[in-house]
Amino acid sequence: MSNVISIAGSAEPELQIVVIDNFYDAVRQDEAMAWLGKLFRFKVESYRAHYPYGILPFSNCDFFATHWIICEKNQGILKPLMAFKSTDSARVEAFRLEFPALGLLQGSETEAHRAAIQRELKKAKEGGYPVGYLGSWGSDSSIRKNRRLALACRKISTAMFSNWIYSYDVKVAFTFASLRQNVDKVHSHLGIRRLQGADEQPLAEFKSNLFFDEPSCVSVFFRENHSQAAQQAARECAALWEKRLIIATASSPLSNIYPGKRAA
Repeated sequence: MSNVISIAGSAEPELQIVVIDNFYDAVRQDEAMAWLGKLFRFKVESYRAHYPYGILPFSNCDFFATHWIICEKNQGILKPLMAFKSTDSARVEAFRLEFPALGLLQGSETEAHRAAIQRELKKAKEGGYPVGYLGSWGSDSSIRKNRRLALACRKISTAMFSNWIYSYDVKVAFTFASLRQNVDKVHSHLGIRRLQGADEQPLAEFKSNLFFDEPSCVSVFFRENHSQAAQQAARECAALWEKRLIIATASSPLSNIYPGKRAA
């Protein structure tokens, strides 16, 4: 797959993958700080298209998370089209915060969900590996108006997910799914499944207060469930992936893991 996606009936937009690691560490990089504002605006506008005033798609962990962004490139200007963030329990602990998936669970109806996540966190700590977290998936309204562009961005985001899994050696990760937005169906395409309780049965959906009582569920990814479709997407998007723009400090794991073009 080249770095130009063919869209019927329009000029071919050039797409660019941008990976930003840890705004906190990159605080002295002007480009990183410019992206912080750009990404915040993109996420707020993306979520406000579906939720009332007060929805907040940015949290504390956004400042040290890794951000994966698909952009349209026009005359050197990068416009975000789709983005999500990832982090893990090791970074969360370094900043003395609660694991993000636990922080989103409130009320007695989610006690079983919290217990299941805590079991995996305990198992991971004993095994010496971190637990991943994936969240804040947002898209520009223009994508919904162009089916071919939407399909292209979905494939590229699937490829980015796969590259996160392999580059960071993610063994287990948690995320949330909005049932109203059918996010759980997108998750299943990646090999992400609804979280199970101690009885190995899928845990019930719940109303998320932070998302205005929208029906939601907690989902979990285990490395062994990584779908063949997701792995195939990574192979098909390899050329675009190799041309990604990386914004990170020299101390970032991205500097060693990813051979792509780095921002100065």
